[in-house]
Amino acid sequence: MDKDTINHIIKVLRRGTITWKGRSACINKNRKRKKIGVFKNGKPKYKYLYYCDVCSREYSDTSFIEVDHIVEIGSFTGNFHDYVLKMYCSQDNLQAICVSCHKAKSSKFNASIRYSRKVE
Repeated sequence: MDKDTINHIIKVLRRGTITWKGRSACINKNRKRKKIGVFKNGKPKYKYLYYCDVCSREYSDTSFIEVDHIVEIGSFTGNFHDYVLKMYCSQDNLQAICVSCHKAKSSKFNASIRYSRKVE
């Protein structure tokens, strides 16, 4: 298979994780109900907040939370079966983290890969 086809398949697999039930289960694991006030009739008003596993900040919207693999998927090594198993893994290897923490973790991982390629 040529490189363009492999890259296309990988992009399709990654897009598929957006609707994967494991992703929503990971996000909802970090969801907490917090009292934010009281209605006029005296009943308490609640809102769901989502917490980052790394920095513990709370967010009112899931658009600020991403699902991250604790053990990185890594680059494609030629075996789609292993790659899919790494991508669609168990909840033990997933964490819900905020966008800024995910960006920092990913850039650190990518820098380590670039450094290891330079050394070889």
